[in-house]
Amino acid sequence: MNFVKKRNISIQLIRVMAMTMILCDHILMHVSFSMKSIVIQITNSGVLIFLFISGYLYGNKHVNKWMEWFKNRVIRICIPMWIFMVIDFIVSAVVWNVFNLKNVFIYIFNLQGILAADTRGGAGQLWFLTLIMICYIITPLLQWIREKNLNKNIGILTVLFAMVAQIFLAYFTDVGMVAGHTLSWCIIAIGVYVVGYFIGNKILPECIENKRIVITTVLTVAASVMVIIFNSKFDGQIIYDRIIIYYGLLVMDLWLCTIVYWLGKHIKSDRAIKIITHFDTISYEVYIVHVLILFLLMERFSVPVYIVGTLIFSYIAAWFLHGISKVIYDFSHL
Repeated sequence: MNFVKKRNISIQLIRVMAMTMILCDHILMHVSFSMKSIVIQITNSGVLIFLFISGYLYGNKHVNKWMEWFKNRVIRICIPMWIFMVIDFIVSAVVWNVFNLKNVFIYIFNLQGILAADTRGGAGQLWFLTLIMICYIITPLLQWIREKNLNKNIGILTVLFAMVAQIFLAYFTDVGMVAGHTLSWCIIAIGVYVVGYFIGNKILPECIENKRIVITTVLTVAASVMVIIFNSKFDGQIIYDRIIIYYGLLVMDLWLCTIVYWLGKHIKSDRAIKIITHFDTISYEVYIVHVLILFLLMERFSVPVYIVGTLIFSYIAAWFLHGISKVIYDFSHL
């Protein structure tokens, strides 16, 4: 097996892991168990991993026709969302007796991450699609910066400025995207995309040495100890909820990506590769549909049935949504 195939499988495996983390985060959010807050925070960081990988992938491409690129991105992002939202609006109206025409326009223009839209169904997590579209909008600027090969000191100063701005905003404003994602969080999220774009290849090099795994493991243990200490003393305070936990999770995400990337390069089974590729192919659709499924199942069934049912029906619904979306993709390119 050549390196390119292994490398692709490694990235696919990381994306599957990130989507699984997000899925577990939303499922476990409605289950009671010890240390729930820490587990939820860890699984929620799957969003940052997905942003990093997106930046990494586009950082390895050169785009010549930006209008065509944006068109393809909008089609890939919005068509599955629009199909799902038709279903979600109907379910919300029938099951929860909620429908607001304003929300239709919000989701048509992918503004749900900025403008609050409550369908009482399973669309709350789609705020992320607004964020990823913002990342796509700044991608031409990132490519221009890369091609100009600007002084590295500018990059260092930009990172330092972003960290100062993030800490400042953490203390002085709650403004930001919906679902509790403040501007301080958005700076980190977009920053992770930018980091993936510029130095993703250095973070995930062609050959990951044992030394790198040891170093990232040590850093993760140290960051975990710090997070646990601050959690016991400052949980509920800004210094922990918006600063310490964010940077601690970034270190952990670095370790997870390194380990999973390394594991992916050692996968030789064609069957395993096909399974990983399949789940990576429908992972976006799983993200779109799973919250509606869990809302329909939770509190109506026992916890085991709720968890297993959410996993099974999310997969089935995602498979159908992917198939329908693919038909529309193909038709739009005729």
